Amino acid sequence: MMKMTQSRLERVGSSITDSGRSVRRRWRIRHILYALLALGAATVGVLALIASWRPPTYQPPAIDRARLPDDQRDLVNLLDRIGAALNEGRAITFSLEEAQLNRWLAARDELFIDSRMDLPPEVQGPQIRISERGMFELAAQFDTGFFRPVVRLGIAAKLEGDDVRVSPGSLYVGGLRLMWSGLPPGMIRTGGSTGMNLRVAGNDVLVQNRFTWSNGRRDFRVTQLDFAAGKVTVTFEPVARSASQPAPPGGP
Repeated sequence: MMKMTQSRLERVGSSITDSGRSVRRRWRIRHILYALLALGAATVGVLALIASWRPPTYQPPAIDRARLPDDQRDLVNLLDRIGAALNEGRAITFSLEEAQLNRWLAARDELFIDSRMDLPPEVQGPQIRISERGMFELAAQFDTGFFRPVVRLGIAAKLEGDDVRVSPGSLYVGGLRLMWSGLPPGMIRTGGSTGMNLRVAGNDVLVQNRFTWSNGRRDFRVTQLDFAAGKVTVTFEPVARSASQPAPPGGP
């Protein structure tokens, strides 16, 4: 009888010990999960703060009403000069200042009434910055409904044989940097609109260096594309018409 009682007590004790170990094990797992959740929430919070950072270089200009008539006149004169030179069979070199480009961009609704310059309502305050490294940066503020991060995309453009190679650089969301080099090749798509004048090579886009000026329908190519700090200099050179291509009315 004593042996049976002792055996039962041992089994009860063992059961209590196993139950205690199970409780401690569940307690540890629960606290580890809580710690991981807290760490994840803290990480998301830090990333959100970094993504919400507004870089000091992002200063999109407002419409300068006092300079708007001059900006409009400068734009019309530039377009007329380019069209006249190409239709006369002459090359033309011109420079575009970063400040002027941003004033045109800010006043796009007043300057480009008949063109498709509208941006989605979520995209606000577009800005262009030009560097001397053959790159320019596009920046804008995106209204996501929760916060409004400033997104910046660096783009390099250079002449390469019969093409203009356009290469995306670093992509920033606020202060958070995303590297294009980490994306799989072919991430950039053309939405099925790839034609004979456009090719995708990895994450670069190769645009055939042959364009058509709408005023006079004159074909031209870019023979100079030089970047300096805050300025880009471009040369357009007309492409000789083939014998089968008729000259436009009033053209050469």
